[in-house]
Amino acid sequence: MGRVSRQIVRDVLGYAAMMAFIVLALLAVAKVSQYLKRVAYGELPFSAVLSLIGLGLPALVSTVLPIAIFFGVYLTFNRMYRYNEMTALAAAGVGPSQLLRPAMGAMLLLFGVQIFTSFYWAPQAERAIIQQANHYARLAGLAMMQPGSFNRLPGGRILYLGAPLPSQPDRYQGVFIYENGGDGGRDRAITTAAWGQVSANDEGSLDLILLDGRRYMGTPGVQGFKILAFARYRVHLPPPKLSGQDSGSGRMSAKTNADLLAMLQGPQARAAWAELQWRLGWPALLPLLTLLAIPLAYAPPRGGRAGGILIGVLLLLIFNNLLLLAKSWVVRGQMPVFPGIWWVHLMLLALAGYTFYRRSRGLEWWPLRFMRRWL
Repeated sequence: MGRVSRQIVRDVLGYAAMMAFIVLALLAVAKVSQYLKRVAYGELPFSAVLSLIGLGLPALVSTVLPIAIFFGVYLTFNRMYRYNEMTALAAAGVGPSQLLRPAMGAMLLLFGVQIFTSFYWAPQAERAIIQQANHYARLAGLAMMQPGSFNRLPGGRILYLGAPLPSQPDRYQGVFIYENGGDGGRDRAITTAAWGQVSANDEGSLDLILLDGRRYMGTPGVQGFKILAFARYRVHLPPPKLSGQDSGSGRMSAKTNADLLAMLQGPQARAAWAELQWRLGWPALLPLLTLLAIPLAYAPPRGGRAGGILIGVLLLLIFNNLLLLAKSWVVRGQMPVFPGIWWVHLMLLALAGYTFYRRSRGLEWWPLRFMRRWL
């Protein structure tokens, strides 16, 4: 039994590592394509892509590990079923209940990695992204401003910069800004200036300081048209958003565990509870998915492996979406803090326990004959 247990641990970890590498590579390629799109729109400098991929790796690892352990256990036991190893072990009095222990032992190694990632590594990487956001904003802002050409800025503005001064490369001679505005063009504005200078503001992003110019507001010949002369005019250049979420310091996923615990009694208590449950919920999935993968891995001797994989992938997608939905309900107050997101885990536990119980006794999943006929 000791040799069998060691083999199961090696196979589970080997398959899990292979699946983790494949899924991480696919997710990384998707992230790269998203960042390259932002580079093409001038919202992000190209030099920031590799750095952002590295900083986003912990969040990807936290998502990939449950998938990796599920497929690691599934592929290990599916191979044993197909090559009659489970039949031979059953004849020796060793069933799925005894083989669950080495599978859980392999899972515990990844469980430690998941705990470290969820509670320390991923939040630390989020904080690092926020700390570098201003730096990337400045780089992106500078990349958008190409002297001698018209540059489209976020917000629908068009900017033209003249030649920079040799002694002051952040100061340009001749600036033109067109703002289309809204409300049928009544908010349209054209700004010209003899000089323009780029400077960093207190928030770390960029401002364009226009010197000695004029601002034409509205449409000539239409009521409300104005011409304003100015000696100094400041134009804020909005920083790029590095992800689909708020990149500010208030992002819950970037808070330390101590900060979240301190917020449990404040106005953001629901969001703090949801984030803590989210961080603990990912490691809690690993033993449940290990328990579920063993009955799903069943296949007749010399049979295929596709059926259980399709069911497993479908279940992973369903429970992932349920977790996201439950977290948003907790944050918005549509669900109590308790049970919070844990009702999703209870559903998965019930399904995994039921299927494992019937498989360990050699029973079909579905106890009713008409269900077995159609399922």
